[in-house]
Amino acid sequence: EAERARRRTDRRASGFSFRWGSPPTPPRPPAADLVSDEERLKILRMVEEKKISASDAALLLEALEGRG
Repeated sequence: EAERARRRTDRRASGFSFRWGSPPTPPRPPAADLVSDEERLKILRMVEEKKISASDAALLLEALEGRG
C-alpha cells in the first residue's frame, strides 16, 4: 500500500498529466459575417412600420447572429 502511494506521488511530481474532455470549440465567425446589412434593414423597417416591437427586433438580431 505504501509503495502504491509513493508511485502515485512520483507520477504527480513528474509533471506528466492528462487532460480528459472534449476538444476546444472552434471560434465562430464574427457576427457581421452572419447577418447582412440587408437583413438588419428589413428588421429595422419592420420596427418603423410598427409590425414588430424594438425588443422583438433585438431578439431577432440576436437569433440571426447566433447569440439567441
